[in-house]
Amino acid sequence: LRVPDPAALDRRETGAGAELRDALLRAADDNDVKVIVLAGLAGGTADIVPPEQAAPAARPVYTGVRGIHQVTAYCKKAVIAEVDGDCGPTASALCLAADFAVASTRSTFASPFAVAEASYPLAVLTMRANRAKAWLLRGGAIGAATALEAGFVNRVTEPADLRDAVAGLARRIALMPLDGMTISKMNVGAALDVVGVGREFDAVEAAVAAGGAPW
Repeated sequence: LRVPDPAALDRRETGAGAELRDALLRAADDNDVKVIVLAGLAGGTADIVPPEQAAPAARPVYTGVRGIHQVTAYCKKAVIAEVDGDCGPTASALCLAADFAVASTRSTFASPFAVAEASYPLAVLTMRANRAKAWLLRGGAIGAATALEAGFVNRVTEPADLRDAVAGLARRIALMPLDGMTISKMNVGAALDVVGVGREFDAVEAAVAAGGAPW
């Protein structure tokens, strides 16, 4: 799945968010699909529209139970984020929600905590608490090498090798039987709930629905 305009996600555009969310849901329900690759995530903007300032129609698309971040984190198929360039906060949050992230050496990642849907429990599981807390409090962007060292991405390649690296990972994952894939992802979702990932997503939705900032 290629994101045509990642900056539109930072601007909380309803159409861009709904298109990505619906594509994710269709792929997750397709029995011929085992792995979903999110490509084209680089190219976001620092001009973030806070959830409480987004158009009412856009809010459930991003922050809702069926919003793109929660759909990605709890997808019943494996999700790989492919990054080649500069990620804005929303794209970084989607990388955090994905199962795997593969980036080129020229990639950077804005702090996902500039958007409310970036899950701190997910970041702690991915990066360790001290690193996640530092990024939450300091903000800023990190490069591909730092992201790899922190555990935010799984692999870094040269730009020319990125597509082959992602395809190779997808082929390895696709060797798993579909039933095994679904059960494994259900178990991952249950583990995420134990550490509060689902509760945090729900808290964001509730705060935004009440008309307040979720931070």
